[in-house]
Formats: sequence, structure tokens, C-alpha cells
Amino acid sequence: MAGGANTCGFARSGGSYCWGANGAGQLGPAAGDTCDGTPCSRTPVALPAEPKLRLLALGSAAHLCGLTAAGVAYCWGSNSGGQLGLGAAGGTRDAPAAVTGGLRFKAIAVGGEHTCALETDGTPWCWGRDILPPGEGGISFSAVPVAIGSSPAFTDLITGTWAACGRTAAGAVSCWGINAHGEIGVTPAGLDIRYLTPQPLSGGGRWSMIAGSLATFCGLDEADGTWCWGDGGNGELGADLDASTVPVRVGGL
Repeated sequence: MAGGANTCGFARSGGSYCWGANGAGQLGPAAGDTCDGTPCSRTPVALPAEPKLRLLALGSAAHLCGLTAAGVAYCWGSNSGGQLGLGAAGGTRDAPAAVTGGLRFKAIAVGGEHTCALETDGTPWCWGRDILPPGEGGISFSAVPVAIGSSPAFTDLITGTWAACGRTAAGAVSCWGINAHGEIGVTPAGLDIRYLTPQPLSGGGRWSMIAGSLATFCGLDEADGTWCWGDGGNGELGADLDASTVPVRVGGL
């Protein structure tokens, strides 16, 4: 699996390994390379043997998270926005640390300065910046998991830089967060447009899979057609569009 600055994988012989950037301690203290003046590793670095993680999640920024077989969430790397879920923001961690709250999750996804996970009953929880309801002082921030209200039970979850989407067992997709480029899949869009509860994707439909990165999300419909929405400035939508608040069919797919 690959993120914005790191790549990780599980070895057949056991154990998990990551490589890439290490400016926020994503690879632990042992990575000793330098890439363009920034700490990194060009070779795989073993993560600690404990906790034993069965799932890893990498995002567009400088933190990583994983789940144990029991569903306990661990995160490490940058904690600039409380995205590690440790109860306070700031600093970095160079080893997996348990997320506060003792919740058990079945899926986890890493965004920009936020992390989201699905509780075993399908309830989405998020922590960090950008995609949370305003708290004290009107700031959308939490260093502990917060349940996303008015949400259906999800089976799948993805996150981008400023937004997240979930898919239900029936194939319905809803998204929430900052609708900077239309990645929530509704109108209006803009950097100052924030949706605090999951919004059904424009056009509805049934989706067999969803995926995403940065400010673009995509999905497969029941006929295996590929559709994308959000940022298209670099051709991510497969169409001559800078952005779209509705799913756009990728040509030929």
C-alpha cells in the first residue's frame, strides 16, 4: 500500500515494513537516509513487532495508522492536528501509539491531518482536523475519536486530504468534510464549504467499491463502470474538467 510519502507492506515471513519519508518519525528512529535534505529510508524498515498490526493505512500526509486483530487502532508520525488520536495535538511519535478511547474498529483510513475508522457496527469515527463538527471556539478539531453524527452504517471507508466517504452494504455512498473541489459529491463546493454530516452522493446509485486520494474520489458502479468526482486539475477525473461535484464517467471504463 502507498501513501503520499510512504509505502508499506506485509512480509510473507511475518512482520510489516515501511519505507519513504521519515521527517515525522513514520519509520521510527532507525531510518538513517536523507532524501533532498529530509530524513527518509530507501529500503524497507521493520515496524515494531508489537503491537502486531493486521491492517495498515497511509494517507496524503505524514502519519500512519493500523489495526490489530482485535480492532485496536494505533497511529504514529505527525500529530500536528491531533490525527494520532492521543488526546492532545502536537509533536511526532516514532512508534505506534494506541488511539484514545478503547474503541474497536473494523476499518481505518488516513487523510491529511485526520484519521477515520469504522466501529464494528459500521459507525464512522474521526479525529484530527478539517472533517469534524466545530468544537470549543468553533474549531473543527479533536485529538480523540468523535462519532460522525447522522451517519448510516458503513462497510467501507476512504479519506482524502480534507474529506471522507463511506459505502453502505446496499452500495450507497455518502461523503463529508470540506468540499474544496467537489469531493463531497454535492453542490456547492469551495474551500469554505464544509459538510459536517455525511451527504448522499449526487445521483445516488449503487456502488460496488470506492477509492480515493487527495481531493479526488472514485467508484465502481454495479456494471463495473468507473466514475470519479472532485478535483480534476491533473486529469484525475478522466475528463476535460478541472473539478466536478457529481460523478463523471471515466472514458472507456
